[in-house]
Amino acid sequence: MKINILILILSIAFFDFSCAEKQKSDNSSALGALSIINGCGTIATTVASIGSTTRTQFDFTNCNNPSALSGFTVSNITSGLSGSSTSSKLGSTGTYGSSAFKVNIEVTYILNSSTSYLDIIAMGSGTGTELTGPGFRISPSDVKYIPTSGTPTSFGTGSSPSSTVGVSKSLCLEVHQEGSGSHIFGWDGACSLVTNRGTYTFDQENVVGSISDRKIGFTLNNVILSKIIVSNGELGTAGSLQNF
Repeated sequence: MKINILILILSIAFFDFSCAEKQKSDNSSALGALSIINGCGTIATTVASIGSTTRTQFDFTNCNNPSALSGFTVSNITSGLSGSSTSSKLGSTGTYGSSAFKVNIEVTYILNSSTSYLDIIAMGSGTGTELTGPGFRISPSDVKYIPTSGTPTSFGTGSSPSSTVGVSKSLCLEVHQEGSGSHIFGWDGACSLVTNRGTYTFDQENVVGSISDRKIGFTLNNVILSKIIVSNGELGTAGSLQNF
C-alpha cells in the first residue's frame, strides 16, 4: 500500500514538472515568435573592407516589420523588403559615403515582373522617402543612370547588364561628385568579385547636377530588396572607363 502511494506521489510530481517545463517552452516559443513578428530582424554589420573603404551591410531577409527598421523611413513596403508599386519607398535618415561626396552601394535584389524596376538614389537630399539626387534604375532589360533631374538615361559607355525576372542578382554601384556634375558607374556582380577597380562595366561622366547631401533611397516597384552594402567612400580608381 505504501509503495502504491509513493508511486502515485511521484507520478503527480513528474506530471506537474512536465507541465511546467512545457509551459515554459511554449512561453519561450511564443516570445521568440513575437520578437520575430514585432522586430525588423535587421542588424547593420561590418563586412570585409575593399581597399581603404569600410563597408556596412544591411540584410533585410528577415525583416518582418519594415516600419521598425532603424535608420530608415519606410513607405508601402512589406516583409522582405518587398515593394509592390512606385509608392514603395525606403529612405535613410542619416548620411553615407565620404565627405568628398563619394559612395559605393552593393545591392542584392529580385525583380518580380517584366515591368519591375529598382531605383537607387545615392548622395540624395530631402526628407523621409522623398529623396532626389543621382543614382540608378535597374529593370529586367538594363541599368540606366538617374541624373538629379530624375529622368533615367542610358549609359554612354560600357555594357549595361540585364536582370532575370524572379532570380536574385547583385550589382556594385558607385557615384562621385566631380566638378559641377557627377560620375556614375558600376560593375555587374558583387563588389567582392571585382578584379579590376579601374575598369567599369557601365559608366557615365559629367552628369549635370550638383550634389548637396549624402542620403540613400530606394523605390521598390514590384521588387524585393534583400541586402545592401554601403561603403564609406569609393571603390573605383579611374576617372573614366578603360580597356573596352
